[in-house]
Amino acid sequence: MVNLEKVVNKTPVVVDKGTSLNRAIEILLSRGISHLLVSDASRIIGVLSEKDILSKICTIRTWKVDLGSLQVSSFYISPFYKVSYDDSLYHVIESIVKNSYGIVPVFKDEKLIGVVSKQDLMKIALKYRNKSLSKIVTYRPIIASANDRIFDLRDKIVREKISIIPIIEQLKVVGQVTDIRLLDVVTFIYNRFPWNIRERRARRMIARDIMQRKYDRLDERESIAQAANMFSTRGSKGILIFKNDNFTGIVTKTDILQYILYTEGSKIE
Repeated sequence: MVNLEKVVNKTPVVVDKGTSLNRAIEILLSRGISHLLVSDASRIIGVLSEKDILSKICTIRTWKVDLGSLQVSSFYISPFYKVSYDDSLYHVIESIVKNSYGIVPVFKDEKLIGVVSKQDLMKIALKYRNKSLSKIVTYRPIIASANDRIFDLRDKIVREKISIIPIIEQLKVVGQVTDIRLLDVVTFIYNRFPWNIRERRARRMIARDIMQRKYDRLDERESIAQAANMFSTRGSKGILIFKNDNFTGIVTKTDILQYILYTEGSKIE
């Protein structure tokens, strides 16, 4: 059994349930993070992610509402999964992988100690310097074309619980769209345009308009440790994988955690 001391982040970002949605999104984007803890009178009551927000905005009911008038209380997830500071690292990784959690709060005697995120866990994969990415690549990832509507991208991200979609044109990678990039674009539409043209404006936008043309990439013969380091230091949502300059798939933090879980099991240290 391994204590969580080596991976727990003791300075999580916490917002009150009465915080405006606009402010919460601003915090996510400015800090480059994916999750916020939500509190009520200093008590943690839920977790809010960019996907929770994307799943509920851009609807008939919300197009006419300014994001500043909406509150976090309408978007966070509760009840939420939490772990004890005395739980094993194996238990935490297993919970994250099997339930698609991006973050788990850590408590000790009912007091919040911090959080463990997928990114925090990447540091334990730095030892896999001799294990190639070919062992963990997702070879048939969900992709999109440069002409796909951003609404279709939003639906794929929310429905499939993914964070990154490679954009393909003429069998070549031309960019990527991530959940946080999509949230940034949608927020811009809400804040820039009046309510009566927001939806029309959004429906005209395609992947080519918003995709990030620079993306993290590695060759599938490179090591799992290299990918883990990239996730740890650059906050990547996913790494596009190539072989001889041909796109073959992607690697995510979940792929690395699955490898750790199923190769080491309860021996994780």
